[in-house]
Amino acid sequence: MGSTQRDRFNRLLNLTHCMCQAAENKQWQELVDMEAERRNLLSEVFADKLLDEDADFVRTCIDQVLVCDQKTAGLSEAGMKEVAANLSGIQKGRRATVCYQGYDTDSINL
Repeated sequence: MGSTQRDRFNRLLNLTHCMCQAAENKQWQELVDMEAERRNLLSEVFADKLLDEDADFVRTCIDQVLVCDQKTAGLSEAGMKEVAANLSGIQKGRRATVCYQGYDTDSINL
């Protein structure tokens, strides 16, 4: 494996770890941006033929990517549930506001 290809794999690993870190910190937009960058990098990583003697290195890299991806996916799913719960609360608040605004408070005898 040439140094350029090895560098690509190392960049792939670094970017994957950064994505996991972004998910841990709930930095969802950064995660999305990094995923787009990683998609491009993946096509570069596998553009050149891999040699048999590089199999262990490649396997280790892929294993690390899969472990990080699994963790990132779990964090993202939890984040989506949190966002959904927050949106639900906002929608309830809006409905309450609309009901309150539609209610004629002048007709109440206090």
